[in-house]
Amino acid sequence: MFSKIKKTIQAVQLFFLMRKFKGMVMCSDKYIQELADKIGYGAQLALYELHTEQQGDMTWDRFVQHVRHSPALRKKIQQVAANAVLLFDKSRLNFELPVDALEYQEDYPDEQLINVSRIFSEKMAHGLMENVFLTFELEHFRRLAAAVPGYSWAAYCKDMSDNKELWTQFTRGLQHGLSQVDYKACWS
Repeated sequence: MFSKIKKTIQAVQLFFLMRKFKGMVMCSDKYIQELADKIGYGAQLALYELHTEQQGDMTWDRFVQHVRHSPALRKKIQQVAANAVLLFDKSRLNFELPVDALEYQEDYPDEQLINVSRIFSEKMAHGLMENVFLTFELEHFRRLAAAVPGYSWAAYCKDMSDNKELWTQFTRGLQHGLSQVDYKACWS
């Protein structure tokens, strides 16, 4: 019961922070959808792995087809994915990663893309990523403000708009953070 209350309080707090501060979403719709798809894939993969650990009776492609044809299952995956990301331990974020710390699809042009069911529509992807960006931006800001006395949210937003290096630093931390989310824990 306390975990539900805690989640509700966190959601309300985040809602009011979003209304008050308005985060910096300075990226394309395509990038937002790619990040939401990555989150959806992580939640699907965790569910598939949990299922095959208990019953090894389903191929990935069959699982994806099942997800595509089950609105109830997609809704549950959406809920688990969103909870996993928003409850992620922000202390694990690393905004100081070197440029070559992450791997991208472009690094492996010959690898075939994975068959996956899109979990978040464009509208849902925007809502999810708005929450994710703001949550991660608040942590990024908190760390910068701890090092620079008097650093304000307004100054941070201006710096994020004007300083490409700071924006790149943030996005690397965001991508690395999303790759560390433990979706399996949220399924349990």
